[in-house]
Amino acid sequence: MSKQAIHPSAIISPNAQIANNVEIGPFCVVGEGVKLHEDVVLKSHVVIEGNTEVGQGTLIHPFAC
Repeated sequence: MSKQAIHPSAIISPNAQIANNVEIGPFCVVGEGVKLHEDVVLKSHVVIEGNTEVGQGTLIHPFAC
């Protein structure tokens, strides 16, 4: 079963590519040109912008650089 769990406070560009089983936490920003593969988890306050691709199964915590 595929799902996307996107917190209502997250800001997601309509041009971002979000795969199945992705979780996006509160106050995250996913910009234009971002591609999130399956099983990616963004905890709270994660900002990803520009031409960025996040691989399958990646977990990103707040304040990661």
